[in-house]
Amino acid sequence: EWTRENETLALARLSALPSPCSGMSCIGIDVGYANGVVAIARRGGIDILDNEVSKRATACMVGFSGSERKLGEAALSGITSNMTNTVTGLKAIVGKKFHSDEIQSEMPKVAYKMIDVAGNVGIPVHYRGEETVLTPERIFAMFLKSLQGIAERNQGAPVTDVVLAVPAYFTDVERRAVLDAAKAPPSPPPSQPPLASRPARCCLRRSPPPCCLPLPCCLPLPCCLPLP
Repeated sequence: EWTRENETLALARLSALPSPCSGMSCIGIDVGYANGVVAIARRGGIDILDNEVSKRATACMVGFSGSERKLGEAALSGITSNMTNTVTGLKAIVGKKFHSDEIQSEMPKVAYKMIDVAGNVGIPVHYRGEETVLTPERIFAMFLKSLQGIAERNQGAPVTDVVLAVPAYFTDVERRAVLDAAKAPPSPPPSQPPLASRPARCCLRRSPPPCCLPLPCCLPLPCCLPLP
C-alpha cells in the first residue's frame, strides 16, 4: 500500500542518493490535508521523526491565541476553544484563487474565515490584540518551520536541505506557492529553485549546479531547498 509515510520514506531515500547533496543533513517533509510527516536520512537508514508529543504525524494546523502562535499539536490541543482562529487544511488552500471551485467548496468545511484579497485568499485572524489578514502561504510557512524544528531538535544541529513533497496534481502556480512558503521569513530566501513539468527530484545548492534525477511516476514533485 502506498501510504504517505511510505512516500516520505521514499523521498528521504532519494535524498540520500549520491548527489551534490551528499554529506549534508537532509530531511524529507510530506504535508497532507490533516497531518505532516518529517523524516531524516542518517546512519545508512531512514527515520520518521517523533514530534514533541511522541507522535510521527503532526497535525497540519496553525492557531492564534492572544500573542501566541500555536503550531501543529499545540494548535490541535486548543482547537475546541479556538476554532475560528485556527487554520486547518493548509494543503487545500495554498496557491488557490478565492473564486476557484476548490476554495468555494472548502469554505463551508472550515470554521475560520476566508476573504477575497485582490482575487487571492486572505485569512483574517486575531493575533496580538488585533485582526491580521494572512495569506495561506504565510501560514503554511509557519507550519513548515515547525516541522523543520522537529528535525533540528532531534539531531541537535541545523537542517541544511529539505526534500519537500508536492502532489503530482498541483499546478505550476500551486507549486510556486509552496516554494514561496518554503522561502518565507523567518528563513532568509534562497535562490529560486527550478520547477519540473514532470515528477522529478531537484536538488538546489548555491554550488555546484542543481541536479535532476527522474522518479517513478507515482511520486509527486519534491524540491530540495537550502535552509539556513
